[in-house]
Amino acid sequence: CDVPDAQAREWIDWGRFHLGPTDGSDRSRLWWTGRWARENPANNYYHSFILATSVYAIASEDQEYIDWLKSDRLPKLYDYYSRSLEGGSREGTDYGKSHALVFEIAEMWRDYDGTEVLPQAFIDNSIRYWTHAIAPGAFNIATIGDMAGASKGRVIGSHCDVIDNAIHLSGDAEAIALGRWQLGQIGEKCHNNVIYGRKILHDYPEVPMPDDVPLHYHAEGAGVLFVRDGWEQGSTFLWFTAGKRDEAHQCEDQGAFGVHARGRFQTAGDHTWTKNGLCAGDIDRQNVIRFPGVDRNIRGSTSDLTYSIDAGTLIVDMDLSAAVGREWLRHVEWVFGSSEMAIRDTFTGAGAFLFHKPSADDYSAPYT
Repeated sequence: CDVPDAQAREWIDWGRFHLGPTDGSDRSRLWWTGRWARENPANNYYHSFILATSVYAIASEDQEYIDWLKSDRLPKLYDYYSRSLEGGSREGTDYGKSHALVFEIAEMWRDYDGTEVLPQAFIDNSIRYWTHAIAPGAFNIATIGDMAGASKGRVIGSHCDVIDNAIHLSGDAEAIALGRWQLGQIGEKCHNNVIYGRKILHDYPEVPMPDDVPLHYHAEGAGVLFVRDGWEQGSTFLWFTAGKRDEAHQCEDQGAFGVHARGRFQTAGDHTWTKNGLCAGDIDRQNVIRFPGVDRNIRGSTSDLTYSIDAGTLIVDMDLSAAVGREWLRHVEWVFGSSEMAIRDTFTGAGAFLFHKPSADDYSAPYT
């Protein structure tokens, strides 16, 4: 639209005043408030501030801010996600929805001057990650990290926006087909509780599922393994958490697992059903099977996870020792289609293991 020069100048001056100098030297302004917004490319605050500042810089043609974003802020995004090429977020499946903003940033700069804000592999694989994170039936999602915006593990419109925004940037035909299939399965739920969305009224028609989609996906950077015995509603869906522990919205749950079967959660961290969805109030109930004295994970530590699937049997081995400061090895076996899971822990420390049964009203426990 045509904006009178005086009005444009007023808006630009307003933006410059509140953003302040690019070096942040004048902290009396509303400049990138907080460490998360300034220094952590994984954080939703960083994504919001980058997007808003990019909109201002491009719309106003403020060369100082354009140069600063391209030389400082945007490279931090690229470098960070280069270490997480399998997609997903260590912030989890709720706060990780802010990747919809990350993809908007990437699309904006690609359209503006061809700047590539994200590795292409991260964009393509993000479609795979978020599709695999959604339970069969497309009503629930694996409850990983704080769930303040996706109460009780429900799939909401913002999850659709992550997939849809990634599709707009992807050139991977296989990933695009998978993402469109998942959006079609979610259907009208994509219109609910949209936080980051631009496409509130966008319809996602049902399309055939691509051939030969794997039943498992391991996102090492995000520290999550997803496994299912089918894509049909009612199939059993598992997730395991083991990787780097360094983000604010992660739970203290290295070595944890969740089970979704028969259309609902069978077991998961207790924050799945709390009113605010936050992990902080239930530190001792985030890992369904755990040991005394290891309620908190060591910041900056990295747990290891390896897995194999042979003749319909899943075997998962996790080394959680770095996260808890003592030896803890977890071995899991599960036969596809079975309602039993075998878990063997090797743990150095006092006390017997603790089993926590979640308190959901609709909880049922056919798993032993």
